[in-house]
Amino acid sequence: MRHPRFSWLSLRRSLAVVSSPFLAGHAFPAEQPMPKGMPYHRYRKVDTNYYDLQPIYEWLKILNKPGNQVTDAERNSVRPMPEWKAPASRAYDYHFITSFYVTEILNEGIIVEPRGTSDAGGSHTTYGTRFFLVNYPYKDQLHDNQRIDFLALKTGLYRYEGQTLERYDYGIPFDPKTVAAEVAAERARTNPVASSKITKPSTSASAATIKFLQDKAAEGSPMAQYRLGEKYVKGDGVEANLELAKFWLQAACTNGSIEASNLLSKLQSGQITVRP
Repeated sequence: MRHPRFSWLSLRRSLAVVSSPFLAGHAFPAEQPMPKGMPYHRYRKVDTNYYDLQPIYEWLKILNKPGNQVTDAERNSVRPMPEWKAPASRAYDYHFITSFYVTEILNEGIIVEPRGTSDAGGSHTTYGTRFFLVNYPYKDQLHDNQRIDFLALKTGLYRYEGQTLERYDYGIPFDPKTVAAEVAAERARTNPVASSKITKPSTSASAATIKFLQDKAAEGSPMAQYRLGEKYVKGDGVEANLELAKFWLQAACTNGSIEASNLLSKLQSGQITVRP
């Protein structure tokens, strides 16, 4: 056995600062005190799904606070979007940091190993189960044993040298203001016949209204995200589109919109259908 294994415990504190020159220009804005060395890509596409990861980034800010500055509400808050792997969880009774380290760089992606360090009762390191990561945007600038911090979504399994590793996808960053055009282009590329038969959108919502909602939704307004998702469900002022409806409704859900949660549930259960 190479190393002792650890389970994903509730861990404490912020991610340690990492010197990563190649991430310059991708750090968090100054007004968002986030861990250095982690790329800030709020909007990601994984397969055909679109995600707004801001709730996780906001939650990770708590990890940067000294323990005496963490409120009871923050201490007891539930980690949002738990299906996304993050480099640390929380516990405030001792110093514990967990990060990811590159163990092998392959053509298709990278093999990553979680490592945790603790100074409780003496400094020591524990090692987690390796996994496979694809679509990391700075793969070409990595080297073995380099620390990297990121958010990634589990998408399946990967076979490597007789082992079965969990496969995670960093996702493809995208601009939410242009996602509608990207989805339309992808639909036309993959199914040009069906795309050519798409009906024209309803014109009851003005172009100015749609533009206003798109801008506000991209800024993170849950009400605008819900309204925009609703319009993609109905084809009101925009072409009806299931992918975009789900994306904006999910974004609104993670930002606390009950209305979006209800509508998304109806979409997922088949009570409501989107027909372009």
